[in-house]
Amino acid sequence: MAKLMMLPVEGFGLLIGNENFSCRRETVERVTSDRAFRIDRARRDLGYEPVYDLPERMAETLARYRENGYL
Repeated sequence: MAKLMMLPVEGFGLLIGNENFSCRRETVERVTSDRAFRIDRARRDLGYEPVYDLPERMAETLARYRENGYL
């Protein structure tokens, strides 16, 4: 439903030359989809350990969004 509602918004944005990423159906898809992945097997089989933890990476992402005017 949300993606359908974005059709006229995205179309209008294209008409006026607005490149704002928040006015696109792909953004709605990313925000409304579950994007969780497990790394248990990579840890067990490959000895993988992430370089960053989630709170640290989220803080970086939010700062970058603010710097670029997305928030």
